[in-house]
Amino acid sequence: MNIFLFLATFITSRRGKKMIRFNGYNFNQVRARGARIRWACSTHHRFGCKAAIRTIDDIIVAVNENHEHKALRYVLSQRGRRMIQVNGFTYSLLPSKSRKKRWRCSTHSPNGCHAHVFTLDDLVIAVNGIHEHRPQNVSLNKVLFCDDTSVLR
Repeated sequence: MNIFLFLATFITSRRGKKMIRFNGYNFNQVRARGARIRWACSTHHRFGCKAAIRTIDDIIVAVNENHEHKALRYVLSQRGRRMIQVNGFTYSLLPSKSRKKRWRCSTHSPNGCHAHVFTLDDLVIAVNGIHEHRPQNVSLNKVLFCDDTSVLR
């Protein structure tokens, strides 16, 4: 039995296409030859990410996890608000009407930290600023484990 079976989930995109979620990253189907399918990281066309998965009859047989970007990890604040965690630091969402979102370091008010993250469609596109503190400890019971990030919007 292959260990990849426990780490991957087949999901459906907003447009109804089959995708794979593996270790926090999404993969789109790019080529099919019979039962063999090649899946590329969903940022492949936009950012040139080289990560890929190969499946045969929906069983993962090969994985290249060399991503050129970071995966998002959603967590809950003490007040139950959605936050993201990148490199051990947590960020709160600032109001926005576009697909591009700006997240401010969650310790901005108490510590005056000016670090922030920009995301586009659940993908980290920029991490700006230097933190003036150590990463926060986020307990595992506050981590959101959800296969459908559209629920979290």
